[in-house]
Amino acid sequence: MKKVLGFVMALALSVSGVTAFGGGVEVKAEETNVSRETALEIEDNGFKTGSFTKDESEVGRWYKFTNNSNDCAMAEVTMTHTDGSTWPNYNFFYTNGKSTGNSSYFTGNGKTEFIGVEAHETVYLHINNKGWRSGFTVAVKMNPDDANSLQTAKKTYKSGKNIYGEIQNVKDVDVFKIKAKKTGTMTIKITNNDLGNDLSHLNYTVYNKSRRAKAQGRIDLAKTGKVKIKVKKNQVIYLKLDGYFFAARKESGSYVIGTKIK
Repeated sequence: MKKVLGFVMALALSVSGVTAFGGGVEVKAEETNVSRETALEIEDNGFKTGSFTKDESEVGRWYKFTNNSNDCAMAEVTMTHTDGSTWPNYNFFYTNGKSTGNSSYFTGNGKTEFIGVEAHETVYLHINNKGWRSGFTVAVKMNPDDANSLQTAKKTYKSGKNIYGEIQNVKDVDVFKIKAKKTGTMTIKITNNDLGNDLSHLNYTVYNKSRRAKAQGRIDLAKTGKVKIKVKKNQVIYLKLDGYFFAARKESGSYVIGTKIK
């Protein structure tokens, strides 16, 4: 009887692929992140591996990441194809279901997307590959960033002091809220230090206190643009900067903003 019982236990361990001593075949847990509601969280500086079979390929896998800071951030998301004969597709979505505009496919060489994320905002990632099995990895890193919309420009900068910033990638948008120290005409100087070349340039838009656009233009590499706007003491104006990149040339670069009131 003891011999029979021992044989049955050994057989059961062999079939399951797991032994008490850590040998055998490791059984992979079934992935359940098959909808936005069950999306798997990827922490800042986190890394996840995922896969789906041919039968699961249309449903795919869902992931999410959250900017847990009180400031805006630029999410750097890198996806790499590790298994399967065709490249997976991806789409990013806001909580309300609207696409962020970041969608394409990724290969074994990896694909990195940059997405502006507001304070405490969550973004969702859907990966699928209809009709084909796939294996992949996803890595997320939150990079500090200036406000990327008029609504989230909370930090106030005093006029008369230089502001130094950087456009980090093709999706990056910086918005500054600048407070006038006195009444008069504010001259805003924007210098494009090293962003772009050839047909690429730095874009700017100046808004009044009501967030209405008053002036816009572009600044070529190593040039300075100048805008004048009337202000009252303690009034705020907004300045938005982003890059235009022709043929993906020089997708990042620094700038300097200077203000003076007369």
